[in-house]
Amino acid sequence: MSPFSVIEYPYMKKVNLFFVIFFALLSLFIIGEACVPGKASGEQSIGLAQIFYSGKKITDPTSITIKGPDEIVEDQKTTYTAEVLPANCTNKNVVWNISDPSVAEIDGLGNLTALASGKVTLKATSVVNAQIEATKKITVKRDTLTELKVQLSKESVVQGETCYLTCFPNLPLSQDEFTYLSSDDTIAKVDKYGYIKTLKMGEVTFSVSCPSYSSSITTQVTLKVTEGVFNKPTNIRYEGQKKIYNQDAGVFEPVFDSATDDINYFCTCSDNSYIDLNPHGNYSAKKSGTVKITIASYVDSSIAVSFDLTIAPVIITSLEIATEKVPAYQATSLALTLVSYPLNRIPDNTVFTFTSSDETVASFNGMFLTGYKDGKVTVTVTWTGDDKISASKELTIDNNGKLNFADFQLLFRKLIGHFALFMVTGIFGFLSFSFVFLPEKKDWVIGLSCLLYGFFLALTSELIQYFVPGRYMTWEDIGTDFAGFAFSTLLMWLIFYFIRRKKAKKESAK
Repeated sequence: MSPFSVIEYPYMKKVNLFFVIFFALLSLFIIGEACVPGKASGEQSIGLAQIFYSGKKITDPTSITIKGPDEIVEDQKTTYTAEVLPANCTNKNVVWNISDPSVAEIDGLGNLTALASGKVTLKATSVVNAQIEATKKITVKRDTLTELKVQLSKESVVQGETCYLTCFPNLPLSQDEFTYLSSDDTIAKVDKYGYIKTLKMGEVTFSVSCPSYSSSITTQVTLKVTEGVFNKPTNIRYEGQKKIYNQDAGVFEPVFDSATDDINYFCTCSDNSYIDLNPHGNYSAKKSGTVKITIASYVDSSIAVSFDLTIAPVIITSLEIATEKVPAYQATSLALTLVSYPLNRIPDNTVFTFTSSDETVASFNGMFLTGYKDGKVTVTVTWTGDDKISASKELTIDNNGKLNFADFQLLFRKLIGHFALFMVTGIFGFLSFSFVFLPEKKDWVIGLSCLLYGFFLALTSELIQYFVPGRYMTWEDIGTDFAGFAFSTLLMWLIFYFIRRKKAKKESAK
């Protein structure tokens, strides 16, 4: 009989069966729990403990609802908000994304700009848990033209002189988006930009419409072409700036002879991929480089001037992280100090890349940094444009000197989730080995067999987590698991040892 079989139980077989069943269930629970996928990378599992910070319970988000219109019009700017529940959620920050940036753009604060007609899906994702998100389908429509005023640069011109039409719609449209028609092309012709060349005397009516935005609105104006003589331009020159910066907008204006009566001009560019330029000289730079700009008199295209235009890049020359401290369990957007050239200009579509040296201390979700425990972490911010610059800084993650319940939570989770669970398993494992599996073996064989099983169980449960998404294996957890199992095994061995000795003394006394 086993040296540990020193306690006489009534219904011993039923008790032994209970030991084995409970021991088996605990072992299966440990293996099964190891197979459960973990949370997304960068999140902290809370186990069986609850987290407290600054005396308040940390409440994670459970759902998000996006508030804002389902339909907007082109060029409209709208702010969308994310309603994060529960209402007492500690961290309500979200990261915004849009399915098609060519239709609409959105910034980190939920400010959406409609760019073109189409359909997009707007998504808001919690910075705490990437599994918590909301989507909203948005339709971008073309606005309706409700008003169109048209004005002639001159209501009466001399035969051969030029003039132009200017449109004033209720929408932000360029002049070449309208349709221009002349009632008599033998008197005056109008091109697609609204420029008019007169050919003979008479009266002509111009009709202006915009079919893309309205099929019913048409505006008419009348021009008188009279007999007479006007001073044609003999020379044209350009004295404006020949170097601009990417994203700059303005107008090229030439200088004519003082005696010239017709000062209408027509602008062209050698490469429209660098700059948007309309015939009236209005421009908007799109990328850095060099292009040739030609400005010609509209009445006589042989009178022209050309020059090389340099489009310099807007660059960030220095980048500094101004943030010093980040509170634990609160998403924070880093404060950055930027110096750009030219001064106070930031390149369009500027995107920064954020990285953390230790994601167990703090990690980024988009632009938000969330600290998980007290400590120091080095964060790096990188901007890649025409140049590439970055800045790094060591930040302090702390609870403002208050008791760090996050560390207490981690310890509590280790004790409950690892040490204590294996300790209970070890108790029933020892009883099962002693009374059922190895009842005839010596005490050291039972104890050693039980310890070997405990190490096998600890190693197996952690090894499984190595292959499970969102989980990871650590030797620290293997040691904690086995320590719990070994502690209860040795404790039970000592209890049975002293019970056996006490029983032996009673028998010898008889």
